[in-house]
Amino acid sequence: MQKRISILIYPQDPDDMRNEPRQADSTGKKDEVLELVNAELGGGGMEWIRFTIDIKCYFSLSAESRDTARHIATWVFGRAKQAIRENRGLNLVDDFGERALQMEVTKKNLIEGGGPGAFNWNGQIWVSVAIESPSTI
Repeated sequence: MQKRISILIYPQDPDDMRNEPRQADSTGKKDEVLELVNAELGGGGMEWIRFTIDIKCYFSLSAESRDTARHIATWVFGRAKQAIRENRGLNLVDDFGERALQMEVTKKNLIEGGGPGAFNWNGQIWVSVAIESPSTI
């Protein structure tokens, strides 16, 4: 069987050259579902961290038909979105004491490329995770 599906996870958005860390603020960014207060009494804080899931489905060597290539690519894309949807309330804590509270898909795309006998699909899913940091005092 040909290796034809690649799923990579990047911190932030590797295609965004303005890729600076963004703290949560009370203005409410349009790509987030919740407004977070940047700091809490006692020194703790909340912020959004972002990552991008990059999905590539290469069917050039396996020569699937256009319909089969579309079916496989949308299934892979759908499974990734389903995993995020089913695990929104993470409640995970890392070694630094930061707790992941909620994960949301903020943008997504899936695009067909290639041509007769060599259909490829590329997609990205942009994800934001609300995290809570402990007091540093």
